[in-house]
Amino acid sequence: MSVSGESFGPVELSIPHGWAGVGVGKGHHWVCLIDEAGTTVWSSKVVNDEGALLEAIRGVLSRADQVSWGVDVTGTMSGLLLALLAAHGQQVKYAPGRTVNQMATAYRGEAIGPGSRATPIDLSSARAGPRRRRAVV
Repeated sequence: MSVSGESFGPVELSIPHGWAGVGVGKGHHWVCLIDEAGTTVWSSKVVNDEGALLEAIRGVLSRADQVSWGVDVTGTMSGLLLALLAAHGQQVKYAPGRTVNQMATAYRGEAIGPGSRATPIDLSSARAGPRRRRAVV
């Protein structure tokens, strides 16, 4: 299976608004969805493959009525993800490298690795107001 973590099967409860942070990598991405209280709703490693990414996008969208997306890379590695999000009408906010580095210092001691790669940096950028982050898509 190309997506690790919780399955993307039917979801009975949906949160009103969620923030999805994506830690972009060459071979895979870490996707984490939080609710308004900052509680992790879903988090998983997703292979950088169209089928796996579509499955993850559907899974996130099935868990929240409205989703704000944040990514840490807008280059070649995230191209497929950004194209698929755009095709699904999703807006994405970008956290520039300088911001990510400063936030990593602020969150020193927080797990930023497998299972939490997208938290808290990308989620903070997804939650930021539109004036603070430029839209990618």
